[in-house]
Amino acid sequence: NYNIKWTKNSMMKLTSLKKKSSSVLIFIFVIFSSTCFIIFLNHNPYSYSPVNEKDTIKELKEPKIPLTAAQESLTTVWLKNPRFDEDPIEPIWYSEVDGDLWDVEAISDPVSDYVNLSTLGDSGTFSIDEPLNNTYWTAYKNPDLYILPDRYEINSSGLYVYHQWNENINQTRNRPSVHWKRTITMPVNMSDYIITSASLEVKFNATVTVSPHNGGGIDRLGDSDLYDYSTGDYSEFYALISDDEENNTPIRVAYNHTGNLGKDSNPTISNYPDTPMNIVPENVLINILTTTLQNDGYNFTITLGIDIYCEDNEIGVDIDRWNSLIIRSLNLTISYEKKIDQYTSVSWNQDCDKISDISTDTVIINEAKLNFKYKIDKNWTKSSPNSEIRVYINNNKLSETI
Repeated sequence: NYNIKWTKNSMMKLTSLKKKSSSVLIFIFVIFSSTCFIIFLNHNPYSYSPVNEKDTIKELKEPKIPLTAAQESLTTVWLKNPRFDEDPIEPIWYSEVDGDLWDVEAISDPVSDYVNLSTLGDSGTFSIDEPLNNTYWTAYKNPDLYILPDRYEINSSGLYVYHQWNENINQTRNRPSVHWKRTITMPVNMSDYIITSASLEVKFNATVTVSPHNGGGIDRLGDSDLYDYSTGDYSEFYALISDDEENNTPIRVAYNHTGNLGKDSNPTISNYPDTPMNIVPENVLINILTTTLQNDGYNFTITLGIDIYCEDNEIGVDIDRWNSLIIRSLNLTISYEKKIDQYTSVSWNQDCDKISDISTDTVIINEAKLNFKYKIDKNWTKSSPNSEIRVYINNNKLSETI
């Protein structure tokens, strides 16, 4: 009985041991299966190898995504020499001009701690206001009225004409004329300027004989003993402006018709003292000058002329005597201002380091500030209302401008 009992007991103990071993194996298998499942989640099961397993362990120890504990904060000035106080300023900062090179300028000055952006505006005034003399004025025939007066000259009184017409001597000399021309040279090339104002004054003086029939008098409406009358006798004073080569028809800018000069009575008019000619309006004068200077930005021509017309108004002998017809003075004033091309720009630039050059790690910008000081030497809204100060980063314009 003991042996069997022992044996039985022995059998019972063995069974118990087997049951415990099975439990341990199942537990180990569960753990192993879970481990394999984790590995499969992180790796391609078809490329699994011991090397991949090592890489996986390394990645778990050294993750690529930065952890909070590994972040580093840095505040730095992005630009070099931001105050322009280090010499030399260039070439770290370099200037560029886009558009007309003559309209803008960039200057650096490390001593004064600034860089300058200049709009090369310019203005000026040109005037002619001097005695009429042989130095500048030259007499020419009028191409439309080729007969010259009996006498024409430049003397102390100005541009002087004397003429007497006697129908019994030469009736064809009843329409004389003379021109004096001068080339005007502007101090700047006006193709790059606009005329902002212009004024012109031309004065003349005239004296004629006032006398009834065949006494040499100038005949006007209402005079006695007139046989025939249409327009009467008169003279014209004028000023013309043309391009220097006279490729275009000269344009009249000043004029006077002597009208009743020579009238015998009610009242008697034998003389016009120094009298201004009638001038075209200023805007018309500016347009004429602007158009004329398009052919040659520097030069144009002024012509001063005197025309005489003698009409046969009497029976027998008609004599018309023009004692003195004088252009006394000319005053021309032109104010001009430089044109600035609309899209011309000037800039100071710097090629900065890349953000990625700050660190080999990932860089995240939390805040960026831009500060700068500027000074303008004139009233910008008046002198250059369309100009702006702009800031560009990689050709992207900041929304705020000055």
